[in-house]
Amino acid sequence: MANDYPYVAAEYISEDFQPNQIKIEKRNIKKTENKHYCDEFEFYLILSGNATVDINNSFFTVEKGALIQFMPFHIHRFILKSDQDLEVFHIKLSLGLLINTSTNKNLYLRSIKKLNTSLPLVKLDDRMFDKVRFFCNTTLEEYQISTEDKGTLNLSLISFLSYAYDKGLKFNRQSPKNMFWSCLQYIQFHHQEPLTIDDVSQKLGLPAIEIKQLIKKGTGCTFSQFLNQVRIRNATALLQFNDLSINQIGRICGYKNDAYFYKQFKVVRNVTPKHYQDNLKNKQFQVSNDSWMLIIYLFENFNQEITIKDVKEKFSMSQSKINSLIKSKTGMNFKEFINSLRIQIGQNLINNFNYPISTAAIKVGFNDINTYHRNYEKYRNTIIK
Repeated sequence: MANDYPYVAAEYISEDFQPNQIKIEKRNIKKTENKHYCDEFEFYLILSGNATVDINNSFFTVEKGALIQFMPFHIHRFILKSDQDLEVFHIKLSLGLLINTSTNKNLYLRSIKKLNTSLPLVKLDDRMFDKVRFFCNTTLEEYQISTEDKGTLNLSLISFLSYAYDKGLKFNRQSPKNMFWSCLQYIQFHHQEPLTIDDVSQKLGLPAIEIKQLIKKGTGCTFSQFLNQVRIRNATALLQFNDLSINQIGRICGYKNDAYFYKQFKVVRNVTPKHYQDNLKNKQFQVSNDSWMLIIYLFENFNQEITIKDVKEKFSMSQSKINSLIKSKTGMNFKEFINSLRIQIGQNLINNFNYPISTAAIKVGFNDINTYHRNYEKYRNTIIK
């Protein structure tokens, strides 16, 4: 895109992520970036340092504990002075992975609108920051140890990042925007409709000619090109699911004519929707909402005196179903999973934060140091096997 429009204000990037695929890295940012936006979603967890982030020409200060969720319409960059640097976890993923539970039109539209209508930046409290940092560290370590498929781990990480972000929104509600931001956001959230530039003009109270100029200057695209980009991006995400036909996907994303949808998809992706979907066979999502709901709940409450009976009452499930759902995603039953989670987090506190074992044991939810040692031996023997 940037090669086609050398005068654009931002670079357009697409890595065409596959189902269940993410990219995670820990890195230092030492200088101001170029503006860019992409098909994928990005999470940034700020580990240390401070800087300014430019999002759609609005500027915000970020520091340790900030969690940023960049969506495809967020044209962004980090701005650093000569004496500044940031240490961050950077996670990139497909739109399909983020909305993996949305396999019908109503759920899809609800998910798109829920993604964010406010500032995509929250400040985590210390407790949640430590949990998110640990989860990111664990995922990165797993990638360094083995190159085998990490679909389950990836989905679990993104689910927990989304949970932490949503929880942070409750305490960080703010929505500063400019007209450029409003234009891009409105197109993103209303691309399913028969949208015209006059519709956007009327909704935002801005002359159509100014909307054309804002979009062209900021993205290098005309209004129709940018709208098509948004629609095809979302159609690509939905092609990763088994439960929707290609024609349904076209209509969900705003195309009233099947032939036109096929044509525009091929223009952007260089293949037909059918060819793209065929290449994803055996890679589509097989998701259980209940499984991830349970796992996220345990991540949030692992350090409490929690039993399977407590979970049974909270979710109105039988104990056998709870064990079955957790085992389907982790290979462990309830007790094994929560104790392994406690051990992993406890070892992180001991090794990286110099906690005494007795303190770490209580911190992660064990009654005493002896219980910690017993479960540590079980966990270690399981890993060795």
